[in-house]
Amino acid sequence: MFNERVKIKELLLAGPSKKEITVMGWVRTFRNNQFIAMNDGSTNENLQVVLELGKFADDILKRLTTSASIKASGFVVASLGKGQKLELKASTLEILGDSDGEKYPPDFRGVLSLKN
Repeated sequence: MFNERVKIKELLLAGPSKKEITVMGWVRTFRNNQFIAMNDGSTNENLQVVLELGKFADDILKRLTTSASIKASGFVVASLGKGQKLELKASTLEILGDSDGEKYPPDFRGVLSLKN
């Protein structure tokens, strides 16, 4: 499972591909029920994963919260949008680990106090 994945850093250097690839990482943001910004720690840059509207079940989309761990497979194509030159058009998406949006990121305000 982990041997077949491609790191985002390598993918961004390689460019578009006619071969289906698999990436794994964490959701940074998810917007419009279609665009996932994900990161795997191999680079500071995110990869945009594009979900075809209506292709993925609502119960999966609801679980795409900040810091959820995911596995996506698809084809790397040149991006038509601003902010990135490449994106992954997802054919499959799997949630590997959930992240509670109500608890993450933690709010530490008021927890730390300075004592004289």
